[in-house]
Amino acid sequence: MRTLLLPALLLSVLASGCDNGCPSVTRLDALAGPPSMVQVTFQVKCEGEPVAAVTASDLSLTEDGQPVIDTSAFTVQKLSQVLPSQTLILLDISSALVADGQVEATRTALVGLVETLQAQGQRVGLAIFDGDPDLRVVREWTGDLDLFTQALQEVDTGDRLDSARDLNGTLLQALALLDEAVGEDGDDTLAGIANLVVVVDGPDTARRESDSAAERAVDDSVHEVFVLAQVSEAVASSLEPLAKTGFFHGEGAEGLAQAAADASDGVVAQLGKFYRLSYCSPLRSPKATLKIEVAWEDGSDSISFDYPTADFGPGCSLPQ
Repeated sequence: MRTLLLPALLLSVLASGCDNGCPSVTRLDALAGPPSMVQVTFQVKCEGEPVAAVTASDLSLTEDGQPVIDTSAFTVQKLSQVLPSQTLILLDISSALVADGQVEATRTALVGLVETLQAQGQRVGLAIFDGDPDLRVVREWTGDLDLFTQALQEVDTGDRLDSARDLNGTLLQALALLDEAVGEDGDDTLAGIANLVVVVDGPDTARRESDSAAERAVDDSVHEVFVLAQVSEAVASSLEPLAKTGFFHGEGAEGLAQAAADASDGVVAQLGKFYRLSYCSPLRSPKATLKIEVAWEDGSDSISFDYPTADFGPGCSLPQ
């Protein structure tokens, strides 16, 4: 049995109370099935910042009200190390970012960003947009920097179909693409992690979708959304609401390069907050509830998962 909770905003309210607590634990996905394996993915934050050092010693498990005393019955792993992790680079080609005097600086900045992400085991995709209603995928998910670089080298002003900027509409399409990438439609696999990095040099001008619709879609999405903007301080405030997870901006080629470096650090830091718990249950009763409590600093927070156990039996082994 698999349960995926949506949206992320509702998750943080129901599963862990205030997202600015310490710790704040949010359940993302859960799966239980024969022989007797229970798996739960979750994230941990402290006052809004990712917590990247949770170990099994920080967890307390209770199954149907009984403490799980045997610590060898469960393990916790970094989610990015055990499940697919993808980042989609969404590049605005409507204006200056791919203009003749800017395109090489944009390429250099993005190659550096992708190199850092791929070193963390992430697969990266590239998509472009302008004022055309359709997002265009240039390179599907790859862990090969050369393939990504080749795809990026081929992007220039000749790809521009419309000089307007359909940022809001494209965001909705990109989030749907990430839904497919992490396997949310599967019943027997846990969903992986997906990030969206939007590289843009201005707000939406096409107005196919409203700013509020785009902001709502970003907030409701389970995915991490970063905005990397080559804009002035005056323009930055109009884009920041779209950056649920991280907002990085600067002016000119140097500003873009620094923003890209900061964004890569930000994405890597956020990856550390995701975990997968694997537990071999001894129960053979009709159903059970697993409560997972995470202790961090001076506080604790918990999540829970209800699942059937009637078909559980011997032979469960924890992943290495």
